[in-house]
Amino acid sequence: MRTRNVVRQSPHRVTGKFASAKNGRAIQWESRLERDAICLLETDPRAVRFREQPAVVKYRVNGELHEYYPDLRVERARSKDIIEVKPFDEAQRPENQERFAEIARVLEADGFGFVVWTEKEIRPQPRLDNTKYLLKFRRAPYEDAQVARVCDLLKCHGDLRFSQTLELLGGAITKPALLAMVCHGLFAIDHAEPIGPNTLITVIQKGAES
Repeated sequence: MRTRNVVRQSPHRVTGKFASAKNGRAIQWESRLERDAICLLETDPRAVRFREQPAVVKYRVNGELHEYYPDLRVERARSKDIIEVKPFDEAQRPENQERFAEIARVLEADGFGFVVWTEKEIRPQPRLDNTKYLLKFRRAPYEDAQVARVCDLLKCHGDLRFSQTLELLGGAITKPALLAMVCHGLFAIDHAEPIGPNTLITVIQKGAES
């Protein structure tokens, strides 16, 4: 359960819900920047699961006790991180930098990493556009046998372009199904380039993290 309720929508704040297939439930967000961060986590093959407002963290600054409610917690194969989503200008304020340093120290003692995501981490292009494009296909159906067929193909030929993959499969798998597999983290692509026929598809090495 969340440690606090999401702030309700107001003229000064936009909130909403994201239907997460990875978590099997709706994830609530409190800003468009937080919504975009959730989109990235949903399609990140390294992120096993994530949740919003996952805990309350108590820390001290200048001897005064404070409570901090993180935006997101993400679990990966070899790590778990707390993510604070903040506009860049706010994140750079000296008082926030001081808070973040102390919060990071407290979380490290509990085995968590602490990262601050701003527009610079969340909204570089074409990564975010690629993510939102892939999410359009997340409900496209496919079968385990089709996943295995794509995996065998890539292991045999190495990385293949999207168009090559579909051609070699001879119509056995549709374009939406292949995009859904990528969306669900079964195969990887280079998010630094726009998605298209020449996009390379890669087999994900299990347990690998960067």
